[in-house]
Amino acid sequence: MTLTKNGTSAQLTDGVSSTIDIRSAKEVDRQASFGAGVNLINADIFGKIPIGSRSSVQISARRSLADLFQTPTYKQYFDRAFRDTDVTNTTVFGDNTTVNSDEEFNFHDVGLKFLYDITDKDKLRLNFINGYNSIAYEENATFTDRIESRTSSLTQQTIAGGLVYKRQWNDFFSTTAQFYASLYDLDATNFDIINDQRLIQENKVLDTGLKLSADYALSENLSLSGGYQFYEIGVNNLQDVNNPVFRRRIKEVLRIHAGFAQATYSNEDNSSFASLGVRLTRLQKFGEWLLEPRLSLRQALNEVLFVTLQGELKHQTTSQVIDFQNDFLGVEQRRWVLANGSDIPITKSKQLSLGTTFNHNGWLIDLTGFYKDVNGVITSSQGFQNQFQFIRTSGSYDAYGADLLLKKRLENFNVWASYSYMNSDYEFSELTPSTFPNNFDITHAVTLSGNYTKNQFSLASSINWRNGRRFTLINEEAPILEGNLNFEAPNATTLDDFLRWDLSSTYRFKLGDGVRAIAGISVWNILNNQNVVNSYYRINDNDEAVLVEQEALGITPNASFRIFF
Repeated sequence: MTLTKNGTSAQLTDGVSSTIDIRSAKEVDRQASFGAGVNLINADIFGKIPIGSRSSVQISARRSLADLFQTPTYKQYFDRAFRDTDVTNTTVFGDNTTVNSDEEFNFHDVGLKFLYDITDKDKLRLNFINGYNSIAYEENATFTDRIESRTSSLTQQTIAGGLVYKRQWNDFFSTTAQFYASLYDLDATNFDIINDQRLIQENKVLDTGLKLSADYALSENLSLSGGYQFYEIGVNNLQDVNNPVFRRRIKEVLRIHAGFAQATYSNEDNSSFASLGVRLTRLQKFGEWLLEPRLSLRQALNEVLFVTLQGELKHQTTSQVIDFQNDFLGVEQRRWVLANGSDIPITKSKQLSLGTTFNHNGWLIDLTGFYKDVNGVITSSQGFQNQFQFIRTSGSYDAYGADLLLKKRLENFNVWASYSYMNSDYEFSELTPSTFPNNFDITHAVTLSGNYTKNQFSLASSINWRNGRRFTLINEEAPILEGNLNFEAPNATTLDDFLRWDLSSTYRFKLGDGVRAIAGISVWNILNNQNVVNSYYRINDNDEAVLVEQEALGITPNASFRIFF
């Protein structure tokens, strides 16, 4: 897994945030190996199986255990995930009471990879993954003369696959052809027994694409790469209500062509590194061209001190928006939408960072300052729960700050500390005020971590502290005005500080010839701090303003056991 925060490769596109690149093993396995594990949430298995001398298969699967038995760990996660949603809320309406009961929640995922070395120069890789989540619960309403029951449900599934063919023409030149497709499918059916209403909601995203690339090594120090990519994204949203009858389906499709090129230089001792790339994108539907340079430079000033400069321009054509907080049963309020060139613009970002790194005698010190500007931000994607919750407009935000990392490696210890400072503000010209703090602005954040390893025993611990999230107060003297909440200045205050201490330990041992095992225990939030991570106001059935506080996980123990053979 590789995390890229800036200076992204020109081959990657569609996302103004950081990039997490997760890859499975890419070489054919010559020897079979297997493993299995279980904890208090789920169980999993994996296998690497050779098929002849030139191919192998990698298989993995995971499944929740809640339908077999429910552990205290599971109940903690369930309560955190579904608190203040339709799944757990009880509704009182006159003499009728709707009670939600008999919740059934499960998840599973399966991964498959087929690796085939056709020849010494030709390699074929086939990947597939399927992730599935489901929640269903029964609603029971008591009327004067009868009892009625309905089952509401939500399913969320992601299916993705890819085919990669690589040809190594000689020691200097190679080409790669890749075809991929992914489908995200979110479906919910919500019954309101008292109002005799049924609501169906769907959100589907189909992403298919083809990428052709070539890599050429001009020398041991300098390499060039380039290619072409075509991809099509289709987003479908459906709302269907039976009482009153209402049905709306919105489907958007966007076809995109892109070319990219990149040059990478690194000298013999890695004291100098440079990567310069550019991506040219054609958004066919809007008739728009986007030129996006990418830059990453690192230079050693001496044997222990380095400086790094990174910058990039990026864009994205999809966004996650919140129409109403109770969409999809309140479990998943966000739905994917596609840029349309009008009320949902293309999101564009630019960022620059400058850092220095000291690495000597087991010490690692890294200090990086950054600036980022993002345009085309829509209010419905930001999760407003104040006076801007139902206003639809677009604007921008900027962020600047610094990240500091201190790390020391000892014989049996690794200890490190990190500190982050950030200031981020919105700018929406159609809102009043037009400039105010970002919903996700966390000014200060500190992490202290360490682990101790001796022989087969390992102990790790971390402490996380940060400022609370931004929060909008209501007017205490007149909390409700003309039937609406009367808010003060947006995001002018913050929630209480967040503090969490975690602890975990593992022990490795042998069960027999060729069989290894790992047993582990962990405690999340060992001090059981009641950390409020989000707060908002709503008007209750008595026309009173009430404060809703959403808390992070309390103390949550877990245990795991794994075998490898």
